[in-house]
Amino acid sequence: SMGTTELRTLARTGLLVLLGSACKATLDARVIEGADIGENQDFFVVKRMSDARGIDMIVREKLREFGRSAESGDSSAIDSEVDIAVLYEDQWEWDMSDFLLSLKITFRDIKTDETLAEGRSVRYSLARKPATEMTHEVIAAIFAKAAEQQP
Repeated sequence: SMGTTELRTLARTGLLVLLGSACKATLDARVIEGADIGENQDFFVVKRMSDARGIDMIVREKLREFGRSAESGDSSAIDSEVDIAVLYEDQWEWDMSDFLLSLKITFRDIKTDETLAEGRSVRYSLARKPATEMTHEVIAAIFAKAAEQQP
């Protein structure tokens, strides 16, 4: 049978694995080649039906902080000035309190419906951040990736 030390080691390893995933955070972004997501573009953040937390307004404010012209609301409010539709998917989890586990933001060309850019942040419980900070890091990652791709 297994000795106490072996059991202890197993328990400790198991706990470390659990803690490891709870601390995990990933951030990635991709921008298609030649995509114009610059300051000359008009952005519109399409509010999700199920969003009771105002994530659309957070995304809009963060875009403005990055010097972009941005509005938000229902898709019916999109006018002819808009160049880029901004979609988001927020996934919430519960661990002592509600926290944002995953946020994905997608920029789509309003005329062609082509995805121009997308970014995603995933933060498990112990690496959690407020929605405003996660929104900031996703948008920052998208614009950093776009800047990298400039000739």
